[in-house]
Amino acid sequence: FFDWNDRFHLVSSETVLPKEWKRIAGLDYGNTKVGEFLAMDYVGNIYVEWEYASEPTEAQPSGEVASQFAENFSNWMLERNIGEDLQIICDSNMWSATGRDVGTDKTPMKIIKDIIDAKFRGKSKKPPRLSMVSKRAIEEQRYRIACNEAIRDYLKYETDEKGELTKQPKLFVFDRCNLLKNTLPSLIADPNDPMDIADLQEDHCISGNSLIATVNGDVPIKDLVGKEGYCY
Repeated sequence: FFDWNDRFHLVSSETVLPKEWKRIAGLDYGNTKVGEFLAMDYVGNIYVEWEYASEPTEAQPSGEVASQFAENFSNWMLERNIGEDLQIICDSNMWSATGRDVGTDKTPMKIIKDIIDAKFRGKSKKPPRLSMVSKRAIEEQRYRIACNEAIRDYLKYETDEKGELTKQPKLFVFDRCNLLKNTLPSLIADPNDPMDIADLQEDHCISGNSLIATVNGDVPIKDLVGKEGYCY
């Protein structure tokens, strides 16, 4: 996403958005569990207002990972006074009881929803509404590509010869959303499909397998340690 520019896309965390703006969130339930909380203004501009990110987890028995995540995620939302009656679109694998996080007949979603509901109701708040990403989104071959195209479109901006903004972007990220602001500009396109993202990339945070664009091609960062060369 080469159109990214900190100057034009980042918003100070001191900014307070109107409460009446439409809001939604998305949750990716992987080794690192990431939630992005979005707001939309009256003309369709999108603001990534909050970001939740867990520590990477290893396999644990039964529902320990799901339970601990639900506790942490609930507390995080309640501390920031966000999430009440909010629709959160969740990763489809949260509905599978065969995942490594759960050793019982309970799915991660069942465990997580029960804990989040109890936490919010205990504070006399309406719990967030957790729902699975649409079946079409999962099965549609071009879905991810379409999402990337939309992000590119929303990142676009124009400047004059002095570098002053003449057309503002439609996507803004609060500077407290560290994972998104650090990974979005550095994601590398799939060489076999420039409209998609390379499969081996870590799109939550930098790891040893994160790809770096070098003069000799895209190379995992772990293979560059101790070496000299040039990257883009």
